[in-house]
Amino acid sequence: MPTGRTDELEQRFGSSVASAITAAYLATIERTSGPGGVLQLSTDERLAIVRALVREAENGRADARHLVEIALATVQRARGAV
Repeated sequence: MPTGRTDELEQRFGSSVASAITAAYLATIERTSGPGGVLQLSTDERLAIVRALVREAENGRADARHLVEIALATVQRARGAV
């Protein structure tokens, strides 16, 4: 999660939703990393993930599994795979 954003998310959504957003973000980073854990996502892709996760939380859909699916779908869309 971008530096300083976790506190902002906690203030906005509460700690459980902030934790779910952060976990989904980190899981997506992990799943999309290359060999040796090399980051494969651009800054724009990471920003798109955060925006999508926040949008889902705003709409009341903050289930951890759902957020990971949204984040991965966001990466696919950003890469033109969907």
